[in-house]
Amino acid sequence: MTITESTQPAPSIGRNVHYQSHGTPGGEYLPAPRAAIITEVTTPLDNEFPAVSLCVLNPTGMFFNQDVPYSEEPAPGCWNWPPRLAAPPHVVTVQLRASTEALVEGMRRARDATAGVSE
Repeated sequence: MTITESTQPAPSIGRNVHYQSHGTPGGEYLPAPRAAIITEVTTPLDNEFPAVSLCVLNPTGMFFNQDVPYSEEPAPGCWNWPPRLAAPPHVVTVQLRASTEALVEGMRRARDATAGVSE
C-alpha cells in the first residue's frame, strides 16, 4: 500500500499505534493487539507506506522491534493505527449542555452590558 492510497495519516516518531503480536506456534497464546510507540520511521521506497521501529508495551514488559511493516487491518507482526472509538452518548450530552449554558450566559452578559450603555 502506498501513502497516497491510504486514508490513514503518515506515521511519525512518538505516535501511539497498535502492534499485533505473533502468538505462539502451538496456539497457547493467540495473536493479540499490543500498545506501541513509534521510535523510528524508515524512508519508504517508491512512495510505499513506511515500516517503523517500535517500543512495544506488553503486560509483562517491553520489547523493541525494528522494520515493522504496516497493515491496514491487524496482522501478526505488523503495526496499525488504533481503531477510533465513538464517545459514549452521555459524554456528548454533558459537553453540549455545558456549551449551551456558557453560550446563554455570554448572551445574558452582552445584553446586560448593552442595556447599561443605552440608558
